[in-house]
Amino acid sequence: MRLEAATRHRSAAPKGVMRVRRPAVIAAVVAAVTGSIAIPFAGAQTPTPEAEDLVLRVGVVSDLNTDNPWAVEAGSDWSAVTIQYDMMLKFASEDLSPAPSLATGCEPNEDSTQWTCTLREGLLWSDGSPLTSRDIAFTYRFVIDNKIPQYKSYFPFDPTFETPDDRTLIWTAEKPTFAPDMPPWVYIVPEKVWAPYDGQGLRAIRAVENTPSIGSGPFTLTDWKPGQGWTMERNPNFWGDEPEVDRLEFRLYSNQEAMITALRNGEIDFADGL
Repeated sequence: MRLEAATRHRSAAPKGVMRVRRPAVIAAVVAAVTGSIAIPFAGAQTPTPEAEDLVLRVGVVSDLNTDNPWAVEAGSDWSAVTIQYDMMLKFASEDLSPAPSLATGCEPNEDSTQWTCTLREGLLWSDGSPLTSRDIAFTYRFVIDNKIPQYKSYFPFDPTFETPDDRTLIWTAEKPTFAPDMPPWVYIVPEKVWAPYDGQGLRAIRAVENTPSIGSGPFTLTDWKPGQGWTMERNPNFWGDEPEVDRLEFRLYSNQEAMITALRNGEIDFADGL
């Protein structure tokens, strides 16, 4: 099965909540492509009149295991998914406290059984369609109802999710919780893409191919050739700072020696894991 194609363009956790730390490569790759750190390589390919796109060629020794956000397990999978999809709130780089992402913040009621989360204005998916609070509510219910193992522990005390308007999500739990503000490490997906697979069982969901993808992050996965590498292109509708490059080309090597040789020969601009 192949999903709808994307448009291609240039703190301690409370009981019942588990905080998961993902590989450091996620932060490094995201920071490099968004220009928030100095890039320690010779430099991405410079645009020419014939080729306007600025391309960053990244050498890797681990291929993707899957292009499906519900089946990710290995480090390459997590880094690719993190570049494609945003969370409702993210972690601040300084102290891992909750920081704005798709939502600007979440406010609790007096006993912390209900949280009201407010989304940014004008959010869009990479294909140009609106991203609303219903997509977030759908994603959370999809995780809970389909028992997605990587994410289900982020929703203690049988929560419900209401969406009184496109920019408001109301998270209500049976007991006081800080889960919305931890925040939950759950990548938000478009309801229109994943609703047909809801309730089909985890095996069926994980079998879905997801290239090209529709996401809200700075890049979208547009091509994946298992055993060779994958390509991600800049999302023209990303809500955050525009990435420094237009396209990421991840090239797969059989070992680090081969990757280092490619780096020295100018075949790639950055070698992951060195």
